[in-house]
Amino acid sequence: MDPKLRTIARVFAILFVYVAGGLVSGCLDTFDGAPTRREPQPNLVEYRHDVEFVAERFSLGREQGRRLEAFLTRVGVGYGDRVYLAAASPEGAQGESAGRLVERRAESVSSFLGLNDVKIDALIDDYGDGAPLGDAVTVLVHRYVVGLPACPDWTDKPEKKFINHPANNWSCATVINFGMMVADPGDLVRGREAGPGDGQMLAGSVDRYRKGETKALMDDVNTADTFPGGSSSGSGSGSGSGN
Repeated sequence: MDPKLRTIARVFAILFVYVAGGLVSGCLDTFDGAPTRREPQPNLVEYRHDVEFVAERFSLGREQGRRLEAFLTRVGVGYGDRVYLAAASPEGAQGESAGRLVERRAESVSSFLGLNDVKIDALIDDYGDGAPLGDAVTVLVHRYVVGLPACPDWTDKPEKKFINHPANNWSCATVINFGMMVADPGDLVRGREAGPGDGQMLAGSVDRYRKGETKALMDDVNTADTFPGGSSSGSGSGSGSGN
């Protein structure tokens, strides 16, 4: 073979190896392991309060009522929260009378909560290791809170995005805004079944809009506060002087 042709062939072979290696490494960078999805995470938080009863009594004492009321104020039971009662038979109590005593104590606590606009979702008979002991009924408040993703982290390679996941960079605002707007974070665990609309609430919204009684929108953060090195657009005082 002609030496010039041999040299040209060798150069093309080397170029082919470099190009092929680059393509393979790019694919490995993209598909090496499952990427971490940037999405809001629902985290379950539990608050509990023990309501103590006098032995063999089922009426809620005044002091216990004040303590329970203080607990409700501190926790701030609201939309999306789930409230449960956990009750167990007093130590040494047996038979039908013991079961009836537990039931009436749960009714006393449930009635008190109802007067404070708190609805009981369920009565738990077996709460495991955390079950109340002795003459007590435990109020459990389950609440989901949203954990926002730590992004943007600028680890994405925009030219190598072959998976159907939100980008770590440019989609971060959408993901975080969704996490901050969700009314019931528990819906992130499992969506609710579709049901009829609340006509009274919808009509009330329209009525408040027509009367000009809607809440004002939250003010945006000033650009200069978020990006000190940037410039803030819009009407405002600018730097500079003139005489």
